[in-house]
Amino acid sequence: MSDTLIGVIIGGVLASVVPIISLFQQYGQWKKEKKLMYLQQERERLRELYTNSYKKIIEETVLEKNTPEFLSEILFLLPEKIRMEFMTFRSNAKTIPDDKKDEYLFVLSDQMKKSLDDIDRQIEIILN
Repeated sequence: MSDTLIGVIIGGVLASVVPIISLFQQYGQWKKEKKLMYLQQERERLRELYTNSYKKIIEETVLEKNTPEFLSEILFLLPEKIRMEFMTFRSNAKTIPDDKKDEYLFVLSDQMKKSLDDIDRQIEIILN
């Protein structure tokens, strides 16, 4: 092979490496942006769900009745840790004195806030 042909081949290979590297960088940036957008939307969804559910939990606790719609919302929409806390609270609700119910509600509220904090930490990791 002639030196010119080898030079053209090497130049072509080098010229194609830059767009490939750029493509991988753009894909990484796109993936990061999509994950960030998903986490922000999930955080907002959970915040609204927690706000509404917590109000309903307090109302249902005072009235000591749980509607099927309310229970299905808890069982299917809330994260597992919060669901388990609620189910523990619900199964023991009749044996718990009224002054101790506030402690369970505090634990439930704390779990909800920790869930949002976990998402905030994930968002912060992506941004840094």
